[in-house]
Amino acid sequence: MESVHFYLSKQGVYGDLFIPAVPVDREKVMIVIGGSDNSYDLSKATASGFASYGLCTFSLACWGVKGLPQFPDRIPLEMIAKTRSILEKKGFTSIGGYGIGRGADMLLAAESLRHSLDFIIAVSASGNVLEGDYVADLGSRHSTFTYGNEELPFLRKKNAFANILRKSIVYVKKPDPSFFENTYEAAREDARIRVEDIHVPLLLLTSDEDPIWSGTTSAKRMMEKLNETGHKESYRHIVFEKGQHLLFPEAYGLERSLIKHAKGYAQAVARTQRASVKTVMQFVRSA
Repeated sequence: MESVHFYLSKQGVYGDLFIPAVPVDREKVMIVIGGSDNSYDLSKATASGFASYGLCTFSLACWGVKGLPQFPDRIPLEMIAKTRSILEKKGFTSIGGYGIGRGADMLLAAESLRHSLDFIIAVSASGNVLEGDYVADLGSRHSTFTYGNEELPFLRKKNAFANILRKSIVYVKKPDPSFFENTYEAAREDARIRVEDIHVPLLLLTSDEDPIWSGTTSAKRMMEKLNETGHKESYRHIVFEKGQHLLFPEAYGLERSLIKHAKGYAQAVARTQRASVKTVMQFVRSA
């Protein structure tokens, strides 16, 4: 496998391009963006993992590395279009995105405002623009995302010390479906990501035992909106059993230290995550 590192000072983005020895499609590449925690470690592990299955991938750092914001806070959505432009110069003609959590929301929000991608896989997305993070997961009082140098409307954290809820995950015995609702204010239309304005194939992946937040509930709401508006592009929501929040084998090591209730059925989680890889591979090939 060939890997090429991209530097902010040289290429204008920070990331790693992975090209398999025998790629499924040399002209197709998938941008990978991790979530709020371990963002670039997660992006790189996931991108490298998918490359081992034959996909060309690019792990994109949007926060958490030198030269970028330390936390997901006021991240310009234009980064997606910029990354596409750079990858096009590398010979890629079909460019999609795979995002996890906040990374999934970034892909959805960016594509709803400006067409930059050819397909999107959103894992455990909230479907909303959320308040940005600050030190120790405190709310930044700003939006996670900007567009045209303007902050997007966002849902505020209810508690300035919202990390208390995250720490409680360690002790939970089963997923808490009210976690998201307990962390953020009630959903508002202006903070909702307009998935109906996304005109590329869309795959929403969630787990029925996601202990971070109820991504399945959020995905169902997005599907309802797509159904209501008569969306013309292909879109699908798949719910996996015991998949956890990240839904990817190579990322499981980053996740299991946080989620104790997964240890009792690690083999089942691993089987589900392998199944999710097959689903992604089939979707990317057909996109």
